[in-house]
Amino acid sequence: MTKEEKRIQNHSLLVDICQELGCIAESNSRFTAGLTERILAAGKKIEDLTVRELLAFKHQHNEFFNDLYSR
Repeated sequence: MTKEEKRIQNHSLLVDICQELGCIAESNSRFTAGLTERILAAGKKIEDLTVRELLAFKHQHNEFFNDLYSR
C-alpha cells in the first residue's frame, strides 16, 4: 500500500469514527441514558474512555436497545 493509499484509508477511518460518535449525540435520551449507565456500571469514567472503548460500549448498547425496543 502506498503512502497516499494509507493516507486516504486513515482519512476515511477518521471520518467514519467521527460520524459514528456523532450518532450518539443525535440519539434519543433513552438510548444515551442507557449507554451512560452501561459505561458507569462497567466502572469506567466517560472522560477516561478511549475511542475504541466508547465505540465498543455503543455497539453493545445498540444491540441491546434495538432488541429491547423491536419487540
